Amino acid sequence: MSGIRSRKSTKIAAKENAKVPFGSIIRTARISKHLSLDYVSSQIIKESGGKISVPYLHSVEMGKRVPKQSYFIEQIADILDINSDWLFYLSGRFPPEDIEAVIGEAEFKHAINNFRNKKDTFRKWHFKGGEWHCNGGNDE
Repeated sequence: MSGIRSRKSTKIAAKENAKVPFGSIIRTARISKHLSLDYVSSQIIKESGGKISVPYLHSVEMGKRVPKQSYFIEQIADILDINSDWLFYLSGRFPPEDIEAVIGEAEFKHAINNFRNKKDTFRKWHFKGGEWHCNGGNDE
C-alpha cells in the first residue's frame, strides 16, 4: 500500500490545506457587494457550458471545498472584484499564464525566495471583525 493514499487520508490532507481563508474571502466580498448566492452561482459558467450550483458555491464559502478550476477562480474574481492572482494563491495554485511561462530552475528559485522573504510582512496582517488589521503598527 506504499505510495497510495486512502480516501480518508486524502480528505484529511485536503482539510489541513484548507486553512487558507479562500471561502471566507469569497463570502465577505459577496456579502459586501449585496450579491446573493443564487446570483453569483448563476454568473459562473463551467467549461461544459453549465452554471455552478448554489450548494457548490456555499460549500466553497464555508471552507468545505477549495476550487481548483481556473474558470471558477477567474470568474469569481471578476464578479467580486478580487485580484485573481491572490485567489489562485489562496487556492494553492499558480495562475495559468504563470504555469505556461517557461523559466529555469535558478529563476524560479530566486522568485520563490523573494516571495518567502516577504512572508514575514504578510504574517503581520490578520482579518478580524470584518476588517484587515496589521500587527506591526505599519499599515503597509
